[in-house]
Amino acid sequence: MDANRLAQEWRTAPIEIEGSLRARILAMTVEEAWGKIGSLKNFMDQPIFPELSKLADIVLSLPHSNAEAERIFPIVTDVKCKKKK
Repeated sequence: MDANRLAQEWRTAPIEIEGSLRARILAMTVEEAWGKIGSLKNFMDQPIFPELSKLADIVLSLPHSNAEAERIFPIVTDVKCKKKK
C-alpha cells in the first residue's frame, strides 16, 4: 500500500464525492458505502480511490471484538488443569 497515494486519496475524497452522490453514500450501510466508493471511476475508467479501497477492505475484515479469542481461554484452562491431575 502506498502511504503517500493513500493520503492524497483521503484528502481528495471530499472533493470527488459531493452533492447527491455524497447523500446517497451517507444513506448506505458501511459495507455498501465503501463498495460504492471503491467502484467510482475517473474519465479513463480507472478507480479513483484504489488505495483507500484497499485500506477499507483491510479494516472491514478485522474482527469487531475479541470475544472469539476470549472463548478459547476456558478451554485451554480446562485442558491444562486436566493434564496436571
